[in-house]
Amino acid sequence: MEELTGRPTPFTEILRAAGGPDAFWIDWNGLQIPIIVNDYMAELNAGRNAVGIVDTSGLRKLHITGRDAGKLLDFVLVRSVRELPRGRVAYALLTTEDGRIRDDATVFRLHGEGFLVASASDLLSWMERHRGGCDAVIADASDDWCVLSVFGPQSHALLRAAGIEGLESLKAFNFVRAEIGDLHFRVSRTGFSGGLGYELWIPWRDGEAVCRHLLDSPRGDDARFIGVGALDILRTEAGYLLPGHDFPLAGAGGDADPEEFRSPFDMGLDWLIDFERDDFVGRTRLLEERRAGSLYELFAVELDVDADAGIESLAGTALYAAGGQRVGAMFAGGFSLTLGKYLGLCNVRRGSVSAGEEVAAGDAKWPAVLRRSPLYADPLRTQTPPPGSSP
Repeated sequence: MEELTGRPTPFTEILRAAGGPDAFWIDWNGLQIPIIVNDYMAELNAGRNAVGIVDTSGLRKLHITGRDAGKLLDFVLVRSVRELPRGRVAYALLTTEDGRIRDDATVFRLHGEGFLVASASDLLSWMERHRGGCDAVIADASDDWCVLSVFGPQSHALLRAAGIEGLESLKAFNFVRAEIGDLHFRVSRTGFSGGLGYELWIPWRDGEAVCRHLLDSPRGDDARFIGVGALDILRTEAGYLLPGHDFPLAGAGGDADPEEFRSPFDMGLDWLIDFERDDFVGRTRLLEERRAGSLYELFAVELDVDADAGIESLAGTALYAAGGQRVGAMFAGGFSLTLGKYLGLCNVRRGSVSAGEEVAAGDAKWPAVLRRSPLYADPLRTQTPPPGSSP
């Protein structure tokens, strides 16, 4: 067993029981999280073709309340969420004064008071630093909520079979209050796989009970627990980014090389920026970059190598143009069971290569082609009502 220092989540015991000889676990944000639960390839298959369940309790969560809660968030985010309707979720970015990405986050406009902000890194001190004179209370709610990500084409059918009602009309980036018996929680139509998916935001004390209800339901045998390793490939197919993993977080401390920090323009996320607002952190620098152009560009990469090449990961693999000059590197990638090939995401120097151009990857100079991301788009992600709505 791995030497872990993190605490178990409400789902750890269940996940360990489902594990196999290939199981591999890590510590993430102080919690025990599996990279592989049982069978990596079976987990990839379940996420795209059946239903997968991932423990994402390691997300950091902030509860922000008070008269100026929306004002504070509008200042630290590159888009406005102040007028977000109750029951809606917004994807957003935070940048430093230099216009480099501090992190991304999902922002939930609660039915009661305030907002819930979920991110991969701890944003508490960042929010406090920029609170200024805002009448807002910022509370760390990370230990209040555990999170199950349930996704795949049969995910709605599983939740319905477990007795969770009212999801037929739930649209992407919305959430509702749900219950199973006397267990109360939230279900959002959000996720990180690029397909149909939901996240169950459950009070920490009730997490195990809700999970067992899913497994004991008539569709429980259809579900497979998935580690974050398989989820990493699924999100790569869909072109989803993971700040702090794909590139270091500016303003988060540590000894990262500032040259490795990235802007929203570098990562194809500039569509999130609302420049019509008077002020937000990073606005001046981002306006300058919009006029001058960014240094980097985001692409997907398809490798022309045999499916059984045995490449475990492509993260960090250098990319070379036809003339032999290095133009960038992949920051995520591996074998895609969905597309039957090795693929990845990369940053290259803007103007050095273009979509459709052949490049060479790694020291082995594997033949590869640059593509526009995403390489995979699932219409089920936003289909309403979703599959499994009929009895």
